[in-house]
Amino acid sequence: MEAKRDYYNVVQDAIFDAIQISLGLTDAEANAFIRYVSPSGESQPLTLAPDENRCYVRLGGIALSGVGSKDRLYEDVEAGVEKTIRMLDGLTAFLVFYGPEAMTYAQMTQVGLHEDTVREKLRMDGIALVDNSPTPVWLPELYNGNWLNRCDLEVRLYRMVEYTETLPAVQVVPEIIIRRDI
Repeated sequence: MEAKRDYYNVVQDAIFDAIQISLGLTDAEANAFIRYVSPSGESQPLTLAPDENRCYVRLGGIALSGVGSKDRLYEDVEAGVEKTIRMLDGLTAFLVFYGPEAMTYAQMTQVGLHEDTVREKLRMDGIALVDNSPTPVWLPELYNGNWLNRCDLEVRLYRMVEYTETLPAVQVVPEIIIRRDI
């Protein structure tokens, strides 16, 4: 569980940096603009002034896609041999922009995700975009009797995880066929 928490922190930092660079925000502006929502999806009350812009970030679940598999049976391999296992960790970041400039900020972030500086920053954290064109979706929201400007941007990310394990001894048992009709 600790590894998953560390991965969430790395992704949160990478998303923070990507939004900050895309929108040209200072550290103080980014800290005021970006808020994180619990991965469990627990709702937090919105505290927005009518003219305030804000981005809420929620990270979706991690999906593992094995390029190698631990459960695979390795035949004709000596015991004690090291095998490199490669897995892709996939994760979705849901960016929800609120405020009068919600669509503008979502579009700027969409474009900014493809800038070399942002992609290099993500690459330094071992993260890359899965698809090249996330599209902002305009979804006005009724909250406490007031309509809020809202724009959602779904960003799918992945990272390659590589580890080495020593294979256990494999005992091959010959197949025996018993015929009862003899």
